[in-house]
Amino acid sequence: MLALLVTAFLPRAGYPFAWVTYHWIAGLVLTASILFHIVHATFWQDFWAIWPDKIDIEDAKRRWLRATGKSAPAPRKFAKYPMENKMYHGLSCSRDSLSR
Repeated sequence: MLALLVTAFLPRAGYPFAWVTYHWIAGLVLTASILFHIVHATFWQDFWAIWPDKIDIEDAKRRWLRATGKSAPAPRKFAKYPMENKMYHGLSCSRDSLSR
């Protein structure tokens, strides 16, 4: 991503250099890494581990109560992803589908 940003904006900012090849290679690397992530996450990881479930919601309530100074039992240790990461993933997926 950084290579794409640099090679896209430095020529526009007045720093001339042979940027097309670097930009093209960085784009291929990013595309390959995204495709690898999709295949790896779909077939080799637990697909449902990223979606919130009932336990995640209960633990999020417990963390909120404790953060606001109220008494609540300690939240359980999450298995792989905390609720906040799962929510971010869900929001980014829904945002991407709405922008198409």
